[in-house]
Amino acid sequence: MNYNDKVVLLTSTQNIDKLDNEFKKNSRLDYNITLMPPKQKDRKALLMNLIKDINNTLTDEDYEILADKSHGFVAGDIVQLIKYSI
Repeated sequence: MNYNDKVVLLTSTQNIDKLDNEFKKNSRLDYNITLMPPKQKDRKALLMNLIKDINNTLTDEDYEILADKSHGFVAGDIVQLIKYSI
């Protein structure tokens, strides 16, 4: 590699505090993007979309309750929840 070569490093973590300090010092990382978990209405929409092809008797209120109870869940968590619940 030459000094002028461009390098892209893409990584993810659920705990930024565990990231090695060598990466965080001296502006070695140009960008730090934080993705927040989906909001309640987005969790509800995701649940409805994932469950739509499954025969069920869930009401809109049921979806609201599930979305409320899944606070802090990311999309992958919700997918796993549905996958292992059926």
